[in-house]
Amino acid sequence: MSYSDLANCAREVMSKPDFLADHKVYMYMKPQNGNQRIEEYTNVYNVSAQNDNSIALYDKNGSKIVEIYPDETTTLNGVPAINYGVDETNGSTGCYLTTACVDYFGKPDDCYELETLRSFRDGFMQTSTEMKEAAKKYYVIAPKIVAKINSLPNKASVYQKMYTDLVQKCINLINKGKNKEAYETYKDYSEALEEKYL
Repeated sequence: MSYSDLANCAREVMSKPDFLADHKVYMYMKPQNGNQRIEEYTNVYNVSAQNDNSIALYDKNGSKIVEIYPDETTTLNGVPAINYGVDETNGSTGCYLTTACVDYFGKPDDCYELETLRSFRDGFMQTSTEMKEAAKKYYVIAPKIVAKINSLPNKASVYQKMYTDLVQKCINLINKGKNKEAYETYKDYSEALEEKYL
């Protein structure tokens, strides 16, 4: 592990529009000989590498919330803490919804589709424990699914289908006020991706 890895991770987390909007950090870790951990930290305004083995989260007043000692399984908001990097031929890491919209359709990270889905996540999906857990789980499984898809020769067609069958379908349902159906569509598609690629 290196300081540059952790510093790059911190910068990437802080640059995400969803972090800038809600100031939340989801930490996932699954030690080889231990139980997985999924932690949610709120009111985070600064993410900073401390040295070559830890990252600290700070609140609005500059007080340290927590110091995280990551391993090779650790992600913060879907961004790997170690071995960070984006291969230009492989696309974005971390979020398959973003990859489908941004990398394969040339849309900006704050495009209508992604902003609508983020509002849906931060609004409707926070109204039940099941949906809150689904939102947290996304940060855990999405980076692994993206990595797997990006290794496929037909990744472009996979993301194109994802955009049509997941992104556009959910957007249409949300716009019609059919939030429960949109969630079920998202849930079923995500579970299918998990079963196929993980």
